[in-house]
Amino acid sequence: MQSRSSAQARAVLSPGGQLFIIEMLMEKHGVSGALCDLHLLMATGGRERSKKAFERLLAEARFLLVDVRRVAALPAVLCAEAI
Repeated sequence: MQSRSSAQARAVLSPGGQLFIIEMLMEKHGVSGALCDLHLLMATGGRERSKKAFERLLAEARFLLVDVRRVAALPAVLCAEAI
């Protein structure tokens, strides 16, 4: 998710509006996240982000990360609220 995308979402959401992001989160420990990040960078020019990185990215667009829901698959659902 790019900063521009979250800024566009924020422009149309009233305070309290919700944004759900389905993404893989890079874990603090282990090399699997780094390997996935490297693959994503090489294949698409993108990268994996940590929870902290998403918090900063969302805050820049005036969102508050209120929950991270882990699911059985690899991605997580990040739940943010417009502030």
